[in-house]
Amino acid sequence: MKSRIIIIFVLVMLLLAAVSCDKKSKTTTESLPVSQALSTYWTTQEGLTGALEARDSTMLQIKNHIDALGSKSGRDAYTDIDNLVNLYVLQSDAAATEFDKLIRLENAIIPYGTTNKGIFSSLANGIYTKAKSTVVGSAHLVRSGWRVMSGSKSLRQVLRDPESGIPIVSDFAEKMQQSNSARDAAIREAILANNSHEGAVPIEDLPGTTMQEKLNNYLNLDEDDPVKLGTRRRVMEWDEADRTRTANTAKELGETGVKIVGDAYGGAPGEWANEVLNQHMSEGQNTTNSGTCNLTVNQDSESNPAITAPKTIIISKKNMPDEDPRITIVMNAPQNLVQPLPNGDYSVIVMAEGFIRNVQEDLQIAQTQVNNVMAKLLKLADNAIVIESMTANPETVFLGDLATIDVSCVSTIGQALTFTWDVAGGTFINKSATRTQLKFKPTQEGIYTVTVTIEDALGNEKVKSVQVHVVDAALTVGQYTITGENISDSKVNPGETVTMSLPVTNNMTTNLVGTIHFTGENGITIDYTSSRVVLYPGENLISGINVQLPVNYSEDTGTINFLCDTFDGNNNPVTIGAPVEFPVEFYVEINDITTDPVTDRVVYISGRVANPQLSTAILFFDNDFEQPTNLNLSSGSFSQQIALSGSATEVEHTVKVIGISGGNVAEDVMTFNSLVPLTALRMTLSWDTPGTDVDFWCTDPNGEKCYYGHTSTLSGLELDFDDTNGYGPENITTTTIIPGDYLVQVHYYSDHDGTNAIYSNCQVVIRQNEGTTNETINNYYGGLSDTGDIWTVTTLTYAAGKWSVKPSNNRHSYQDPKLLPKK
Repeated sequence: MKSRIIIIFVLVMLLLAAVSCDKKSKTTTESLPVSQALSTYWTTQEGLTGALEARDSTMLQIKNHIDALGSKSGRDAYTDIDNLVNLYVLQSDAAATEFDKLIRLENAIIPYGTTNKGIFSSLANGIYTKAKSTVVGSAHLVRSGWRVMSGSKSLRQVLRDPESGIPIVSDFAEKMQQSNSARDAAIREAILANNSHEGAVPIEDLPGTTMQEKLNNYLNLDEDDPVKLGTRRRVMEWDEADRTRTANTAKELGETGVKIVGDAYGGAPGEWANEVLNQHMSEGQNTTNSGTCNLTVNQDSESNPAITAPKTIIISKKNMPDEDPRITIVMNAPQNLVQPLPNGDYSVIVMAEGFIRNVQEDLQIAQTQVNNVMAKLLKLADNAIVIESMTANPETVFLGDLATIDVSCVSTIGQALTFTWDVAGGTFINKSATRTQLKFKPTQEGIYTVTVTIEDALGNEKVKSVQVHVVDAALTVGQYTITGENISDSKVNPGETVTMSLPVTNNMTTNLVGTIHFTGENGITIDYTSSRVVLYPGENLISGINVQLPVNYSEDTGTINFLCDTFDGNNNPVTIGAPVEFPVEFYVEINDITTDPVTDRVVYISGRVANPQLSTAILFFDNDFEQPTNLNLSSGSFSQQIALSGSATEVEHTVKVIGISGGNVAEDVMTFNSLVPLTALRMTLSWDTPGTDVDFWCTDPNGEKCYYGHTSTLSGLELDFDDTNGYGPENITTTTIIPGDYLVQVHYYSDHDGTNAIYSNCQVVIRQNEGTTNETINNYYGGLSDTGDIWTVTTLTYAAGKWSVKPSNNRHSYQDPKLLPKK
């Protein structure tokens, strides 16, 4: 079933939490002694994995102690778990300290040039920083979750606690709500069976003469009531399924974001390979949406000898929100790691004892495909200077244009470096060098060789060369135009396929003959068939290409490259071309409601989220951040029905929609006013399970049933809408009352998978004389165990201008959904 993301967005809480997080997650950037720049990297990694192992060992003890609550209860049992949870938080802080040490070691390596790829990118620093904050945050989630599950605090109290560690985007609240709902279902059965489980369920202390009345009084207790908190907690003592569920929930909260696996940690390779696969699964993905990474770790030499020293591999999924990173640490990794991974882009850090760590960037995993990756590690003792990259931009230079060469390198022992540049292969003018960059203007066609010699004061030296192909040619790529798109906004959006028209002009005095093709960067794909062309001097060529952006694309700009394979004047093959950059925009837009005030009880909220591949977004109505609505997106568009309450005066409403695309979060806010007529009778159904279709029925005194298949009756009953995806609410209202009986029922129509129905706790709230001084409100609680199940809530009788209620005794019956109108 589709899970529902719950976002806690209380502004004051977030402000406090943000300040708190800033203080806690600030990275120490002071330099370490140069001798420690890389020499302590492996020992620091050992400290990290040791801290994480200790943390996971404590989690195992927490699980075992929760499982033991069936045989051992009382104050001491819960205190023991409290102490273990507090230890878990301290050990997580210790692991964060080890991540911080790795960050300091990264900062101690002196970079030169634009270090944006290879083994010394800022990527490692970013992964360590994200993992550090995630380890701390997940420990706080465990503590907050245990406080709810142990009954020391209610979910409401935890959500309002700025020290809870709950991120903006989280399914924490849903997990806790599901835990409470499952416990209430068990308590319901116990009360109705008059089984106190040796005092764990306080049946005798609950008001009421019947078991149904006692149950209703229990369910009506406030969420913060000590009786409800304590009763829920003690379910663990007599319900084995609840103990297992609680223990697993604690483990899941602790493994949010960062997971540690490997044969040194325990388990067979196949077992922890599956754990890694599940760890990196994004919402909407399953095991069929995966490929395989074959990662081999060898030395960087011609013979590629195996590295027999201990190895650690860190896998991080890219384009994930900061609040939901997916990082796995594989301890004592094998020489050849065969790892299934869900579709997506990944970054990988590989380290081994005595070697400089390696970073693999932009590792793309596609469905059913195998990606073979060679991680070559350098011996630390032989590499005081590492040249990370040396690039010519562009690789092919038009005669008379400026050639630019960039080198990226590091001193792994923190030394100052000097750079000596040399150009050979042809004549040139305007040569200028600024340490890590050389510029010159070639004056003849041919292949130039540019060499840089890098030295430090200790006599260490590295030499690197790159070739520049100079051709007597010139072309320009003009401004693109968008001629087709998935979202009609004349913008390029993440997840969108855009048709672009690109004008290319031959500025040479001779014909340009070659094969044209295009490439995209950062996962952008191009649908274009390579074509052979002859472009005459001054002639324009218009190329139409389809540009596809990944669904989780998080960059502000995109780049595609126009390329033409041709020959220079010496008949040497050469590729000439030019990059094309364009802005990428992700946003949320809510359409205004033009009616002022709105007088209909049901209002439609519509708009779009600028990513046609997203399936869901989140809507909050009237700043109720504990009750979000999942929006179903179709090519980015949404339309959602909202039921409004009646009022005697105008009411201002607020609608907030939040969309999440990769690492980007966008939102929009809209306000409108309503003046909905008050009702004589309003009945509201809500339930606690996602992905379930529960229906609200009311049969009026004429025997006419108001439900999804017949939404209005002659007597005035109206169903506002049919919620088929879980939670509700659904409302049946009327402004006119006729004498007689109103039968109120709830029907379990579908759980959408047809196999294992999810038990649904239901609440029905009935209001009579809405919004008046003599308004009465009654709450009814019940449960549905299977599709077709009917819960008869109550029968309301209106006679002589007064209401009376006939007890239902929680009666259940059955109606096959297949015999009802199709939806």
